[in-house]
Amino acid sequence: MKKIFTLCSVMFLGAYAFSQSVGLIGSSVDPYDWSVDIDLATTDNVMFTGQIDLVVGEAKFRQDNDWAINWGAVDFPAGTGTQDGPNIPIATAGLYDITFDISTGDYTFTLVPAGIAENNAVNGLVVAPNPVKDIVTFSFDVNGTENVSVNVYDVAGKVVATQNVSNLSGKANVIVMNVADLNAGSYIYTIVAGEKVSTGKLSKF
Repeated sequence: MKKIFTLCSVMFLGAYAFSQSVGLIGSSVDPYDWSVDIDLATTDNVMFTGQIDLVVGEAKFRQDNDWAINWGAVDFPAGTGTQDGPNIPIATAGLYDITFDISTGDYTFTLVPAGIAENNAVNGLVVAPNPVKDIVTFSFDVNGTENVSVNVYDVAGKVVATQNVSNLSGKANVIVMNVADLNAGSYIYTIVAGEKVSTGKLSKF
């Protein structure tokens, strides 16, 4: 009976942990009065992402729409949030791709270029290998005449690698990037293909 209880407890706690949410709240976030969280999406319960319209003001990340677990820092557009840290200053209004790593508190706010629609992800994007040692390949499905750019950011929001390809007509829809010179750690990539954009985590070993 004890074993059954223990197993059920583990299953319950595991399900609870995976069902946690992380959202953004603040004077920068609609309705701009610290009353409503906008939840971010996750596929692994570690990296949370979303695209949110923000105004100039302040914001923080919270778990499960509650102040018991929250993250903040003075850095923008990227930094490492800490429990009960200061409000994050949102210095520029606009549509942002937002990432938050619940395991480290690392976050990024990447301003989306004008004309790129919310949730308009790059079709068929595959980033491999990830984690990467030296060469990473971004493959995708786009119209053959589109221009594509890839930027890689460190946790401070600095661009540490970039590559652009113009007019892919008649070419393979692939961008190959050498990141061998980057230090081991976590990075954020943004790929913009025409009016589509995708953002994700890139690990370097």
